[in-house]
Amino acid sequence: HFSSVSYIENIAEQFDDEDMRWSDLERTDDNIDIVKTITNYMIHLADISNPCKSLDVAKYWADCALSEFFAQGDLEAEKGLPISPLCDRNSTDLASSQRDFIRYIVLPAFEVLGSIILDVETVVVPQIVQNLEYWENISDDK
Repeated sequence: HFSSVSYIENIAEQFDDEDMRWSDLERTDDNIDIVKTITNYMIHLADISNPCKSLDVAKYWADCALSEFFAQGDLEAEKGLPISPLCDRNSTDLASSQRDFIRYIVLPAFEVLGSIILDVETVVVPQIVQNLEYWENISDDK
């Protein structure tokens, strides 16, 4: 994830140097590698995009994800394996897991994409920030 973000940051800097955005990039053979790289990055971001949705939808999917993680942790514990991060229902709480996920993974990744795609910057990033503020303002409940 972080190497992809860094690579897209480099592309974004090139776009910035040329005063370009994604919509300005000609889809030619000369640019096919950049187009593929950015498209693959967008597919990756789609996988972590729950915090980009309206708060009600984002909360629903956060609950679903944590339930799945806890089921995995329960199986790991049953088998005597170390419990993976975020998978221990006794030490993981929804609010802090979402705050950290958004703050350190989702928001920086979408901010980078927003530097080359205007709608991401003006529509998606503000929604992420709004959802982060929600999670920052509720208490942790384990």
